[in-house]
Amino acid sequence: MEPTPVPPTTWVEVLDKMERAIELWLPAIREASPDSRAFSIPPARPLPMPNLNGLDNATRNAEELAAGADAVLHVASANLDQWLAECHAAGQRLAVCLERAVG
Repeated sequence: MEPTPVPPTTWVEVLDKMERAIELWLPAIREASPDSRAFSIPPARPLPMPNLNGLDNATRNAEELAAGADAVLHVASANLDQWLAECHAAGQRLAVCLERAVG
């Protein structure tokens, strides 16, 4: 059984506000008679946007860490390539020495 996804806190807050608004207006809507004047719903206020500065900083930090790790990996790759080349050259020298010793 898959776990039920949990909405982020900000969405829970938004949904709570919507539920409270519905609970506030629903009785007024049910009580309104057809000959009563139409009530107006107040204009929607924009929801405050979350502060994304922390997200931008976290993204920058992750990019810097990734760039540092990438540089370390490039150096390690170059060192490994050099070590493999030296191993190959050592193998070639050993083969020549073995050929001389046997031959």
